[in-house]
Amino acid sequence: MKSRYSTERIASILQQKKDGTPVIRLCCEHDISVATFYTWSRKFRDEVRHSATELLPAEGNSAESSHRPHAYPEAKSAEAAVAASVSTPE
Repeated sequence: MKSRYSTERIASILQQKKDGTPVIRLCCEHDISVATFYTWSRKFRDEVRHSATELLPAEGNSAESSHRPHAYPEAKSAEAAVAASVSTPE
């Protein structure tokens, strides 16, 4: 089913919200439901996130950009040292 609204028009409506126009007013002016507005908002937000991740360099150490503690190299070496000391009988 073809949408009544082009991608450009949807983007324009979402930009009006960013500029401060209340959602209810936009929905009335463009004859859309509030649910449709938020569906579009979520869809475009997800598309922006997806395209932003595609712009990140594919090479390099992803552990450096991660904020998870287990992704740091020193945490991995500490885990390996503990595992080695536990598995080595004395």
